[in-house]
Amino acid sequence: MPFGFTQTIRMQCERSNLSCLLDADTAAVTLCKTQLCSSPSVNGSIGMCFGSLSVDTCDGWMGTSSSTAKTVTNGHVELCTSFMLFESVKGMYSAGIVSTLESISVVKATRAIILITFFVVFSAVQEATNSQNLGTENDVITEELNYGYSTTTTPGTTTQQPIVENERSPTYWYNLAKERFERDCQVFPTMKNGKRAKNVILLLGDGMGLPTISAGRFFVAQEIGLNGSIKKHPFEEWPYNTMARTYDLETSVTDSASSATAYLTGTKTRTGMIGLTGDIGVKQCGTWDKAYFAESVLEAAYKVGKATGVLTNTRITHASPSGCYGHVSYRDMESDANLKKFCPNEYKNMKCQDLACQLINDHPYINVMIGGGQKNFYPQNVALPADLSVKGVRLDNRSLVDEWVNYHKSKGHKYCLVSKPSELASCDVSAVDYLLALPYADHMPYNHMISWDEPNLLSYVRKAMKVLDRQANGYFLFIESGRIDHAHHNNEGRRSLDEMKHFDEIIAYIENTVNLDETLVIVTADHSHSFELVGQPGRFQSVLGLDQYYSNNTNDLMPLQGLNYMNGPNGLINEARRNPGILDIFSWTYRQQTLVPLPYSSHGGDDVGVYATGPMSPIFHVTVDNTMIAQAMKFALGAYPFDQKKTPCE
Repeated sequence: MPFGFTQTIRMQCERSNLSCLLDADTAAVTLCKTQLCSSPSVNGSIGMCFGSLSVDTCDGWMGTSSSTAKTVTNGHVELCTSFMLFESVKGMYSAGIVSTLESISVVKATRAIILITFFVVFSAVQEATNSQNLGTENDVITEELNYGYSTTTTPGTTTQQPIVENERSPTYWYNLAKERFERDCQVFPTMKNGKRAKNVILLLGDGMGLPTISAGRFFVAQEIGLNGSIKKHPFEEWPYNTMARTYDLETSVTDSASSATAYLTGTKTRTGMIGLTGDIGVKQCGTWDKAYFAESVLEAAYKVGKATGVLTNTRITHASPSGCYGHVSYRDMESDANLKKFCPNEYKNMKCQDLACQLINDHPYINVMIGGGQKNFYPQNVALPADLSVKGVRLDNRSLVDEWVNYHKSKGHKYCLVSKPSELASCDVSAVDYLLALPYADHMPYNHMISWDEPNLLSYVRKAMKVLDRQANGYFLFIESGRIDHAHHNNEGRRSLDEMKHFDEIIAYIENTVNLDETLVIVTADHSHSFELVGQPGRFQSVLGLDQYYSNNTNDLMPLQGLNYMNGPNGLINEARRNPGILDIFSWTYRQQTLVPLPYSSHGGDDVGVYATGPMSPIFHVTVDNTMIAQAMKFALGAYPFDQKKTPCE
């Protein structure tokens, strides 16, 4: 049984910080059931149709966001109300349809005035609430949900969750990989007789689970005018593919930090940690002995003479890219300001334990560093070159960008620094060996928000490849399309699929640029999302649109969309489902309908796809743990713990 009107209106008042005068014991509530449906009329206004009311005392209807009152002989007042959606050209909507009409008897006539006032307030509050269906053009995820029980601890403390003890050790995952490679060498002649890879490129679609890949085929086809058809993703034609299990040491659904540790180091770790083994606790404070470090593919590749690169459209200190170089007990330790937040008593003695400092101070050899998050590299109160209205956040008064420049000057290196988007074009990468691009204070914008005369992620990829192609001994490059994930966290399906469309362009560019005889290229995701393509949407209609089959069979008589989320910020609390048939479902900021309300949509525990081409790609022919991705890249390069002096299958 739904909440009575008094409870509902109290909830709405509390949301808007209004004082609620109406109390449950002042009214006797009688539910009046009705059936509602809606359809746009020819002139664009909203037409309504109603079934018969099941209670004869609730016989009034007003098609506006107000109420009617009728005084009866016994002095009681009957109110019957509902609320209608009004549509504007830009798709901003007022109050949602209330599917249960309620008759309220009030003893005193003065109560009627109070009730009528509250009906008006309720309508106004509903209008504000309905705007939650749309995000904003500038929505930026700066911090994901706190993951796992161990993240609920107070600063400076930690709680380690139970784990399978033998999985704690990197040796355990190495032995599994070694056994797999030995079997594969007997099965695949191309591996047994093949050479190691000169280059390795890992392309990561953050949050690009199989539902995103499936929906993306239709979205991309429709965007380029191939209605009724599909557009295969470039990697779908590659010779080898499989699935990867994504659980971490603590949870069955991973976060981006522990997954980055797995697919970039070859070792699973605790939820929220980067580049450390499970011997360390989440948010544990201290300076770690390197015995607890899980060495990344990038670090191992450098040790065998490879050039290296990290490229993302998130902050470069965000969870996924920092898996290439970082070793922290919690993913949000992106600057020393964050370090102080989690380790208030220890942080001054934790020298260079934040991710920004680790990148510049401990890994100056990385040839290409491209991403957002400039604020983490400049002192507090210093205006950022990328945006003078934003200041740095560092507490140690260090300008890490200046330190990077001074280091390469002292070594006589040829380098290029890009501090804002407009500077990329003037960077002559044909003459440099080191490129640092931090063109935005925070994450890079979504691709659809970047103007035609500004570089997008593909523009930066082109520059990165020109630097790395000049390196004689080969390279390792990590490329992340990170904002697929951010849009999913916001329940913004169109944005997410558009980010994947741009990711396809990057993958196609890489495939057509590199020599696949000497370059191993892998496409994968770190995790899935609570996102699904459901129902039976027609192939000749937009994948963003309404399902024509199930829309005629829903129990609430409102249409069904094909794209939906299990949880996220568009989940409603004690409210009826909104009618997508009269919402601007094609808006960039439209949030798909969602079952469970959460601040951000969670990840999904589905296995993710792994697609590979080039040397050693036959490894990906059976389902693997995500740790196998890193182990395979190290194996292909002959990097530790594998022996570069031997042929792969020797």
